[in-house]
Amino acid sequence: MIKELLTPVSSRIAVGIWNFVMELVGGLLTETPEKFNSSSSGVSETWKFIRNTVYPWMQSIGLLMLNLFLIIALCQAVMTLHTNITLELCLEALVKVVIVNAIFLNLMRIMKTFFTISSLICTGLQDKAGINMQLDASDFSGSVSITSLLFGIVFVLVSLVCSFMILLAVYGRFLRLYLLVAIAPLAIAPLAGGQRAEQTFHAFVRTFLLYVFEIVAVQLVLIISSKMMQEGFHLFNNDTVNTLFETVAGAGTINAMFIMILTAAMVKGANSFLSKAFGL
Repeated sequence: MIKELLTPVSSRIAVGIWNFVMELVGGLLTETPEKFNSSSSGVSETWKFIRNTVYPWMQSIGLLMLNLFLIIALCQAVMTLHTNITLELCLEALVKVVIVNAIFLNLMRIMKTFFTISSLICTGLQDKAGINMQLDASDFSGSVSITSLLFGIVFVLVSLVCSFMILLAVYGRFLRLYLLVAIAPLAIAPLAGGQRAEQTFHAFVRTFLLYVFEIVAVQLVLIISSKMMQEGFHLFNNDTVNTLFETVAGAGTINAMFIMILTAAMVKGANSFLSKAFGL
């Protein structure tokens, strides 16, 4: 009780903001787009709108585009003088049309399967490693001085900005997935349009996989950061320097701010990390 009373108000505010946002993020890590932001365990209204209104409309446009790209592919073959219209060329075009139609029929099911896979991976990581990003305000007690009050204000700002960045990255992923589901039929149709048009399909697949499994990288970042917090990570190896900063800024304040900044930067850069690591 005495230790809590000695805790500066700024530390309580900073820790309160951080813990509140981490609790929100923790509940979103294993969610799929179907259940995101739903009031109960059922399907969210946003997903129903995408699935029942936007997606069928885009699918009809995609089917029309499929015929257009098939005609474009055949015209390109005819206009290329060194290429003859052979049985192999006709069979290739026919196979592509069959593949695209099969994808169209099962596209929603395929995307939902990938959503489920990423959710199960995150659930498994949570069950095995566990995430505890919660901070205890009583750990930041110390003598009150002008410098500690200034560092306390900085602590609140860092906590607010880093929490907002993490929350924005996690929430923004769901919005991007909704957009990808909506435009998916338009990106599938170019598969039948020849080698140049196929690049649109390949780019969509890479982008889709990148955003689907981005949450797995975020999950790993938060797990590792939580382990660093539990381990008592210290920014400086020198005990004298650590003692000096704890005296000036308050016990653990510098270390907590550093971990917050590091965690927010890594969560924000999870997309770029996966893109470079797997060439997506």
